[in-house]
Amino acid sequence: MINKQNVNQEMVKLGMAWHFKKYSSDVTYAALENNARRNRIGLWKEPNPIAPWEWRKPKAK
Repeated sequence: MINKQNVNQEMVKLGMAWHFKKYSSDVTYAALENNARRNRIGLWKEPNPIAPWEWRKPKAK
């Protein structure tokens, strides 16, 4: 028997990825991220995690 997993969902569930709400309104991803945030899992252990799209923005000089 093959156990199929959605790697993207697992990453969000484990706090290893963000749910990019700008391009996805998927309630499953939103719930997985909310749960990870609430339980301070993965990147949500940090007091002020920075979203990748914010980190990549050019810095003002």
